[in-house]
Amino acid sequence: MIQTAACGTRLAADSSHRRRRPQWPGKRRLGRKTLARLALTATAAAAAAMAIAGLSACSKPATQETDTQDKVPVVTRPATRGTIRPVVVATGMVKPATGAELLVSAPQSARIAEMPKGVGDRVRKGDLLVRFDIPSLDADASERRSALASAEARVTTAHANEQRVQLLFQRGSSGRMRGFGLA
Repeated sequence: MIQTAACGTRLAADSSHRRRRPQWPGKRRLGRKTLARLALTATAAAAAAMAIAGLSACSKPATQETDTQDKVPVVTRPATRGTIRPVVVATGMVKPATGAELLVSAPQSARIAEMPKGVGDRVRKGDLLVRFDIPSLDADASERRSALASAEARVTTAHANEQRVQLLFQRGSSGRMRGFGLA
């Protein structure tokens, strides 16, 4: 009699039977024959693909034949270790492709405040192409300016309090200083 456990493992009636690994439902272990068949099929498919690629490459004749007796000069040098510098120096003129456009967009919803360069004008690196008016940034800047003014007022008040406490301390007014927690 064979029983099946909850995880799908078959249990033999006697406990002397060799123990199998538990198999999860839906997972199947592949046997050696199945693996050998899969490997053979994959190898055959790869060989067929290489044969097709090889035949298609060799089916066309060469487009240019060169028959020469001239020697080609070749200069060889020993390899050396060194640093590679990714620098390319070139001189030329950049011409945009036909129909090419440059798309300039604001980082947030905004109005165009100024466009100092027009179509066909020459531009250089760093030239202003468009100036945007972004209302949300203006509001944020004014909010930060008011927070800065408030902080400067608190600093001024703190300095005034510090001078007053030092003056009281120099005069020896301990009764007034107790109110500040200093005596």
